[in-house]
Amino acid sequence: MKKVVIIYGLLCVAISIFAQENNPNLHYVTVKDDGSVEHRDGMIHYNNDEFKEAFSFFEKSAAKGNGSGMFMLGSMFNKGKGVTQDYAKAMEWYLKAAESNHESAMFNIAVMYMNGNGVTQNTETAMTWAEKAANHGHVQSMLNLATRAFEKFDYSTAYKWLLKAAEAGDVNGMSNLGVLYMNGMGTRQDVNAAYQWWLKAAEEGEVLSTYFIATMYDDGKIENGTKEDTIAWYKKAADLGHQRAAERLKELIK
Repeated sequence: MKKVVIIYGLLCVAISIFAQENNPNLHYVTVKDDGSVEHRDGMIHYNNDEFKEAFSFFEKSAAKGNGSGMFMLGSMFNKGKGVTQDYAKAMEWYLKAAESNHESAMFNIAVMYMNGNGVTQNTETAMTWAEKAANHGHVQSMLNLATRAFEKFDYSTAYKWLLKAAEAGDVNGMSNLGVLYMNGMGTRQDVNAAYQWWLKAAEEGEVLSTYFIATMYDDGKIENGTKEDTIAWYKKAADLGHQRAAERLKELIK
């Protein structure tokens, strides 16, 4: 079987305080002044392409130590949104955000080192930052680390990061983890484990996992599997746009 590796917002919570009018026993709730309100307002302006106003709110947010505000300042300098593009300033703000454990900032630092934007290109430093981001839950970093390990034929490390990505709910992680189990790469060969991970991904509409399940039925790897099951799974994959599945489906039903 072909060994396949598939590579490749910010959630703002507005806090509302409700209080009954003219209540003599009114209790006031104090919201921590951590820059989250300014960040929220900055995102509203940013999403409306009002970059000057957004930048001002992000500055206020960052001044209060808010990592997301720092991250957005870095992103605006990185992309040249509302300011002159400046990779050095972008890196400065990303590093500050990373100090507050902002995983997307860590990921972007990794990308900048990988591409040599604002810094001397350094793949190993990029991977170090990617690992920091992954350890803080950044899924794309997990996938990138798995890809890097796969390219170096380090399948056990690839398995480690794909498992983390899969457990975090990423369908690409699930699909590729199934490939490793099917081929015994970086882990024991386990057809049932491959099937279970592919099934999870297929339930989310991931096309290759859907196709792989169809081939398992087609090859008799599923106990008590029927031709009807095979046809049904190939149809699902074909409906998702998989060309080989469509071709095999025609062969089975003609």
